[in-house]
Amino acid sequence: MNPARIAWGVFALTMVLVPTGFVLNTIGGQDTFFIYVVFQLFFAAVQLTTACVGAVVASRLPGNRVGWILLAIGAGLGVRQALGGWGGLGAATAGGLPGDDVAAWMTEWVFILVIAGGVVFLLHLFPNGRFMSRRWRLVGIASGAIVVLVTVASALRPGQLNSVEEFENPLAVTGALATSSLSRSPSRARLRCSRSAAPPRRSSFACAGRPASSASRSSGSSTR
Repeated sequence: MNPARIAWGVFALTMVLVPTGFVLNTIGGQDTFFIYVVFQLFFAAVQLTTACVGAVVASRLPGNRVGWILLAIGAGLGVRQALGGWGGLGAATAGGLPGDDVAAWMTEWVFILVIAGGVVFLLHLFPNGRFMSRRWRLVGIASGAIVVLVTVASALRPGQLNSVEEFENPLAVTGALATSSLSRSPSRARLRCSRSAAPPRRSSFACAGRPASSASRSSGSSTR
C-alpha cells in the first residue's frame, strides 16, 4: 500500500478522534468549566499539529521514522482523549456507559506508551530516522523495554484509576481476568455515589448494598 495513503489515512482518523475526545471530555468536564475547555482546546491543537507534521514527513519521506513517530504520537493522544472522555462521561452518567471502565483503564497506560515511547525514540532517531551508532541502538532498545515495563505495571496496578477515580482497575493483578466482572462491585458503586449528588443514583446504589446490611441486622436480632 502507498505509504502516503497510510499516513494521511491515520491523520484523517486523528481528525475524527480529536473532536470526539474534545466533546466527550467537555461534556463530562470538571467544575472549572472554562479552564477545562481551554485546556482541552490547547491539547487538541497539539494533537492535530503533531499528527499533521508527522503525516507530511511520512508521506514525503516514508523511510524516515521521525514522521511515523510524530504521526503515532498525534493519533495515540487522540485515542487516549477519546477513551478518557468516554470513561469520564460514563462516570458522570447515572448507570454508566458500556465499556466506560475499560476505556478509563486504557487511558491509564495508553498515555504512558504514546508519550514516553514516542519521545524516547524521537530523541534517538531525530533527525534522519536512524540511530547514531550500534551502541545508541542498544540504548534505544533498553529504553523501549523500560517503557513497556512501566506501561504494563500501570495497566496492572490495583486500586483506583488516576484518570477517572470513580473506577477501579478491572484488570488488576489481584483480580485478573477472572474477576473483571467484579469491577462494577458495590465498592465501585460507593465511589460513584460519593461523587454524585443525584438522588436516583444514591438510591440505586443503596439498594445494591442493602442485602448485606439487612442480613447483618437479621443475624444480630437472632442472636439477641
